[in-house]
Amino acid sequence: MKICIGLVTRKRPEMLRQALLSLARMKRPAGTQLSFIVVENNPVLTIGPVIDAVRSATGLEPITLGLAATTGIPFARNVVLAEALRQEADILTFIDDDEMVDEAWLVNGIACLNEGNYDLVGGPVLVGPCPDGASAWQTWLWNGHRRRCLALRAKLIRRMKRKGANSVNVTTANWFGRLEFFRRTGLRFDESIGQGSGSDRRLYQQAKQQGARCGWAGLAPVYDTIPKDRLALGYTFRRGREHTSYLFADRARRPVAAILLAKACVRGLRAGLSALSVPVAGATGLVDAARLSGDAFGFLDAARGISTSHYSRVTGQ
Repeated sequence: MKICIGLVTRKRPEMLRQALLSLARMKRPAGTQLSFIVVENNPVLTIGPVIDAVRSATGLEPITLGLAATTGIPFARNVVLAEALRQEADILTFIDDDEMVDEAWLVNGIACLNEGNYDLVGGPVLVGPCPDGASAWQTWLWNGHRRRCLALRAKLIRRMKRKGANSVNVTTANWFGRLEFFRRTGLRFDESIGQGSGSDRRLYQQAKQQGARCGWAGLAPVYDTIPKDRLALGYTFRRGREHTSYLFADRARRPVAAILLAKACVRGLRAGLSALSVPVAGATGLVDAARLSGDAFGFLDAARGISTSHYSRVTGQ
């Protein structure tokens, strides 16, 4: 079995280096051949020195470098997918360039894919170590993000046990795909999204419509690197607002304004309740309140046809 491990990167060389080092440390499933595909979303290729340094330090091979000169994640994801198909691989995985994989990530993810006879499998995104030099406030918020992600993983594990296949969204932050499905259907990431977010979620919905069986591997986590500039309530608010507005502002797809306004009200109410829970829930309640408030404003923006791309700005190094 040949497995291609894909990463899309843009202007984050140190995070990319850490992601690749984690892939070098992970356990490998028996009887598999691995290939690594790294595509830079940039007008010119700049990551060669990073790749060379990782090769020298770890012996990680083979690594194929690619370039997607048009800014936008779906363009780069499709370059990775095309290369995996060209290599005649059986399985393609994705992680983000600001993540590190668990030591058992690939073994457990592939086991879930095979045992469930799935076409697509997702997995949890947990929080990596608190960044060096974080203030007491930032450390408190980091712990809120950590606990929030652990609670979400437990919730989704329960959902999978209760509802089974096609019950949990699969995103490229932690993604395993059987390439025979993509050869047969011709499905690709929607490049009309451009610099916006959500091309992986749209692909998941389209895959289900074309008969894909999708699962979720709770024991195959990746760990998100949260730099200090993300440990702010404003960042959490903006991320929720921009992500939600982009997903729902498309005139061809968005619900009627009344539905969006109702969703905004519900999110706003939930944000208020989360804020009130802070004396009990601690930082998790405050992080939830910031994200839900952002979602509420995102729905209001979408009702007016306004959207902003969260991914047009790069955070981290």
